Amino acid sequence: MTLNGFNRVLALSGHPEQLIKGRGYFYFINVGACKVPSTSICVARINDLTWEQWEDELTKAREEEASR
Repeated sequence: MTLNGFNRVLALSGHPEQLIKGRGYFYFINVGACKVPSTSICVARINDLTWEQWEDELTKAREEEASR
């Protein structure tokens, strides 16, 4: 899956977040009310995680933002 395709699936699933690629990591933006980057997810390629694992990472980012 490509990053653009992944973000398209996120949008079609009703998620307002987007996945952004850094150098050797990814992170979600638009998490919570602050609309700031979340904690990074240290994987080199988007396909290093399954869709379910990415959903888990998004849930963790939302929970982390909610606890701030």
